[in-house]
Amino acid sequence: MRLGRFIWRSYDRFFRAYFGKKGYKDGFLGFVIAYFAGLYQFLSYLKYREIVRSIK
Repeated sequence: MRLGRFIWRSYDRFFRAYFGKKGYKDGFLGFVIAYFAGLYQFLSYLKYREIVRSIK
């Protein structure tokens, strides 16, 4: 999979957590949770990429 797609997924995960699940109502804590949700998506992609490269 392409890097751009996973960057988009990270942004999408953030916006869904912050706006879709109304994280903005929780203030700064909601922002932090949404931020880490997006960061988790991106880091999981990097880990996946590392595993795939080590197999080759």
